[in-house]
This record gives sequence, C-alpha cells and structure tokens, in this order.
Amino acid sequence: MTFEMPGSGVIIESVMMDEGTYKISKDIEGNGSVYVKNLESGNVDSARQGEKIFVSASAQRGWSLDREQTVVVDAQGQKLDVGAQDHGRYVSFAMPAQELNIKAVFTQNAYKVTVKGISEESISITDETGSAVDLNAVHYDDVLKIKADTGEKRINEFFHKWGCNYWFNDISDFRC
Repeated sequence: MTFEMPGSGVIIESVMMDEGTYKISKDIEGNGSVYVKNLESGNVDSARQGEKIFVSASAQRGWSLDREQTVVVDAQGQKLDVGAQDHGRYVSFAMPAQELNIKAVFTQNAYKVTVKGISEESISITDETGSAVDLNAVHYDDVLKIKADTGEKRINEFFHKWGCNYWFNDISDFRC
C-alpha cells in the first residue's frame, strides 16, 4: 500500500484476518437494526467460506423491514444470490468466498386516520405547526392538533369513541 502523506499526522490501522476469511458489513437505511452472526465461530463481522451465517432484522416502532430491498451485495454493490433460506424472522446462508454487505431497508409506516361521528365542517386537524395533515399518511409519533366546534360534551363523547378514556379542557393540545 502506498499513499501521499498529508500535511498533518496520520494513523494507520491494520485489521488482520486469517487467509480465507471474508468481511461481513452492514448498511442500514431507515430506523431498525440488523443482527449478523457466524453460527460456527460466533463472529459478527467475518466468516470463512462455507460457514453458516445468521441474519435477523428488527424494525423500530412505526417502521417495517422492506424485504424486497433488503439484500446481500458484494463489494461493488451488486446483489448476490447466496441461496438464503428464509425462516420467517431470520435468514441463513453459507458464506461465499468474498466480502459481503448486508443491506437492509426500513420504511416508515403510514396509517390512515378516519374521522367518524362528527361533520367535517366542525373539525380541523393539523400538525403541531398548524399545517394541513394528509390523513392517509399519518406516522407513528406524529402529533395531530384537533379543533372542533361542537360543544364540550359532544367533543368528549366523540373522543371517547376513539378509545381515549380521559377528559380534557384544552382540545387544541390533545393526544390519544
């Protein structure tokens, strides 16, 4: 290896691996985690050709693993067919004779909010900043501000139908 020395100090770090051992890395997009383990040696970042590799993914609340975009790729980013066996919550495969990268994509879930039991003219729903909200794409942990003009008794009955078992005085900052 050669390099041109910059005008400042450098640290050179060497990672030694046994001959025939290949690196396993992870590339995670979105909110979730990926667990990789070599079932024979217990290593999480390398394996020898033919050793069995276990991979599982866990999405954070409000996110889902996109199985179509979650793949094993080589050093050039090309998808590898490693003959993975899908066991539902995890996959396993034999380590190929090359470095590989587990690429996992997590997408944010979108939920539809349907307003029932009150006319749309008497209610407005916005986000925390007062901007309009797409009720077909509400995400986990989004805060909705709900303003209704139907009288306090009617409002409390309406939100009780949503499963909100408490009463409130200021409907402009309501969380269910």
